[in-house]
Amino acid sequence: MCIHKQQQPIFLFGVGRCGSTYQQTEISRLADIWIWGEHDGIVANLFAFGDKIRNSPNLNQFCFAKSIDVTEQLLTADLTGDATQIAWANGFNKGSIKQLEQTMLLNLFANNLPAGKTRWGFKEIRYGPHNKIPERLLANFPAAKIIHTVRNPFLTVESNIFSWNFAQLKQAIEQNKLAEIEQLYAQYIKRWVTVTNYFLHLETVFPQQIFKSNLEDFADNYPALLNFLDVEANYEIVHPIVNQSSLHQPKSQIYRQQLQSYRAQFLPQIILTANNAGYDVDALLHS
Repeated sequence: MCIHKQQQPIFLFGVGRCGSTYQQTEISRLADIWIWGEHDGIVANLFAFGDKIRNSPNLNQFCFAKSIDVTEQLLTADLTGDATQIAWANGFNKGSIKQLEQTMLLNLFANNLPAGKTRWGFKEIRYGPHNKIPERLLANFPAAKIIHTVRNPFLTVESNIFSWNFAQLKQAIEQNKLAEIEQLYAQYIKRWVTVTNYFLHLETVFPQQIFKSNLEDFADNYPALLNFLDVEANYEIVHPIVNQSSLHQPKSQIYRQQLQSYRAQFLPQIILTANNAGYDVDALLHS
């Protein structure tokens, strides 16, 4: 059975600073695929809206539980008795909410594609174990594919801090408040482990729909990725696109050395997950 390409979206997820933007751009260079960027996690709000409707006590009691069609009774109903069924008459049910979710997602992301693009998708680092949005997307689009973008944990964590918390890092070092940096490092280590474990587990549940794409091996694994996406192409990968603005901060080497000093301390916390994600643990300290 042929599945329409609108029903085959491609979603890129990861922890941030993991190479998802680079992979987004490379995949979007394929002939018929366009991967949108981040959107501040608004899909979670969309699903929360649908859940509120599905979980409404009144709708479940007076509307969704009714098996008969009352719409034709509205003009002739005898309201002298119990008029509740008429009062809560609606033309939608729980199935309608799923259709609404699909329609809204398509309206947001499948419209306004660049010329020649027919298959849509997006990348978003705000979806994962805390909101289960990846699973919800697979439920709405059973033919969807998820690319789990992952990068060396220490390089990811240090890039998180250097890119998102540079002012705090700089101030802590200048004021010799190194405990603050250690706490920040621990926070991002925990996030990397939690998010990575979530997607590794999800891959075991949906092995045909989730592809783990390590940034370091992206070029070597690109043919396998294209096969996973059911794409027949022989596209040559361009050089990686890296945001290097933070590399030119004053004394950046000092800050990087401080961050790298925590690797040995946090190695035990990431060994198992990093190994399951395909990384040589012995090489992590010296990457």
